[in-house]
Amino acid sequence: MSELVAATLQSNTEEKSFKRLEKKTIVKTCFLGFRIDIRRQNLESEQKHALSALNSFQKTREETDQINKFNDSIEILRELKEDFTEKFREVSENLESIIEDDKDVTQAKVGVEYLN
Repeated sequence: MSELVAATLQSNTEEKSFKRLEKKTIVKTCFLGFRIDIRRQNLESEQKHALSALNSFQKTREETDQINKFNDSIEILRELKEDFTEKFREVSENLESIIEDDKDVTQAKVGVEYLN
């Protein structure tokens, strides 16, 4: 009978040990799963931030390109204005000299055509 009691106690002890081991395994698995979920969330957050930064950089680059095109247009307009001013000055001088020298109207027309 004592052998039966000893066997039962040992069986109960082994069963309790197995249940404790099983609980520890479940807890470790749950904890590991929890850590994996947290890591996944962190990676998703990092990815969102990286994409946001990339989009911001791309938008800034596009805006910079537009500003550069605008500045180039301004420079072209400035050069055209300088050319026009120079031509206008030359025509004005020509017309003044024609008027002063009392030359005929044909030369004045040539000066106006030059302005065009």
